[in-house]
Amino acid sequence: MKIVWGLICSFVTLFLFGWSLVAIFNFVHEFVGSIQQPSLAASASLDLMPIVLIAIFAAVQFFIARAKKIPYRKSVWLPAEIEETDEREKTITQKASRASYVSMYYAVPLAGALITLYPLVMTTLPYFPVLVVMLIPLVQVIVYAITWNRAYYAF
Repeated sequence: MKIVWGLICSFVTLFLFGWSLVAIFNFVHEFVGSIQQPSLAASASLDLMPIVLIAIFAAVQFFIARAKKIPYRKSVWLPAEIEETDEREKTITQKASRASYVSMYYAVPLAGALITLYPLVMTTLPYFPVLVVMLIPLVQVIVYAITWNRAYYAF
């Protein structure tokens, strides 16, 4: 069940990070718009909610990892779903990591193709490139989870 907890952590982290990037994108967009019109006072607002939530979530993840006695380097730099306790889990993680790596061969060109659609949706969805870039790690996590699950129950 630790893979489920790791996947939930990855999905929540990606969601909060994407939400934070959209908030920052909107802030920069407002700021640039106010600078380009000198007749108006320059102002922009930044939604701090996603940034605060991601900081809180990161702190909670860090303290949970410390309670499980996971080393600092591993708890900060590795995704939560990569926790191997024996040789079987290491083999499963190897297979899932390989599949996740191979999926990038298809996901990145697809993301590039989707970015070319940006001029079509620029007015309705100005932060479209941020969403497309956030799809790349989402695909990676989903492929990792599916492969890990299949390999786990195949043993």
